[in-house]
Amino acid sequence: MSNYSHAYLLPTYFQGVQETSAAVSGALYLSTTIPMLACSLTTGFLVTKFGYYVPFMWLGSAIYVAGSALLYQLRADSVLSQWVGYQVVAGMGVGTSAQVGFIAVQVVSSEVDMPTACAMLILFRLLGASIGISVAENLFAGAMKRNLEGIVPGLESESILRTGIADLVRIGQTLTPPLHARFKDALSGAVVLALILPVVATSLAAVTSWAMEWRQIPDSEDGELIA
Repeated sequence: MSNYSHAYLLPTYFQGVQETSAAVSGALYLSTTIPMLACSLTTGFLVTKFGYYVPFMWLGSAIYVAGSALLYQLRADSVLSQWVGYQVVAGMGVGTSAQVGFIAVQVVSSEVDMPTACAMLILFRLLGASIGISVAENLFAGAMKRNLEGIVPGLESESILRTGIADLVRIGQTLTPPLHARFKDALSGAVVLALILPVVATSLAAVTSWAMEWRQIPDSEDGELIA
């Protein structure tokens, strides 16, 4: 839920609040994807070497809580170092913990149950993504509707929800400087409100990760599982 919500909301923040182009927005989001990839590879190497995967679930989820809380602090006047730095922390958290679930189900499941367990994991991952984006979009759209009414003359609430972010930016650029500043604050406030969802979801993930059973990957020679 958190990862896909960030993937939806951060480009909206870059393009709508900071008024970057779509290309620049994509480049800025690399601050999430590159640390995510690097930490995912590192975690895979360390789990293979030592056999323990639960600590990475604990560590990654805790880092992701911190990253989500930092991204929740973004405002209209936030600077580039904040846009990038906060994403780096969040990306590290995702990369450290996101793939651990696939390792866990293969360790604790029997050969008969393993295909079903992996399928269920994928199901809930996709379900979380769809629910996360839906909830984040509704939070953002509702807040944007409330915030922009009265700032943009002649723009009705229904029109606000139908208007794309690029069109909204063009509308905002036609406003007087004082109204344009309020316009950016309104968009920023809507994004920030929706960013509360990843904070809640990552916090729940961090708490529930402590219920994971401490197990080790079976030794390849004898197949025995070391507790």
